[in-house]
Amino acid sequence: MKILIGRPGPATEGYKPYPNSAFLYPHEIRAEIKMMLANEEDEDWGEEHQIVTLNRTVLDEVAFSGHPLSYADVSVLVEGQIVPLLDLHHDAWLSHFALGDLFDRGKLTGTGAPKENA
Repeated sequence: MKILIGRPGPATEGYKPYPNSAFLYPHEIRAEIKMMLANEEDEDWGEEHQIVTLNRTVLDEVAFSGHPLSYADVSVLVEGQIVPLLDLHHDAWLSHFALGDLFDRGKLTGTGAPKENA
């Protein structure tokens, strides 16, 4: 699964907005994410989900689902450009936090703690 943290727009072509409804409860989001990850593990599925989101529940669920999500699979939309998360922060620094918490604190916007602070 590839995740782009940002709002859907021209730069996010190829990514599916998720959740596509503002009316999903967190437990519904968690169940859908688990289903999406399970689909990817199915050899017959044949494709990887690419989602764009600003939803903390989505960020936390993917990070803690036991799915082998790599920080290399996460990008951030910064001023209309897709920037790999590892260009913003070191993986050692990221490993201390939940992605949803970092998002809430503004650290995943390209203006948070610079990579040198790892």
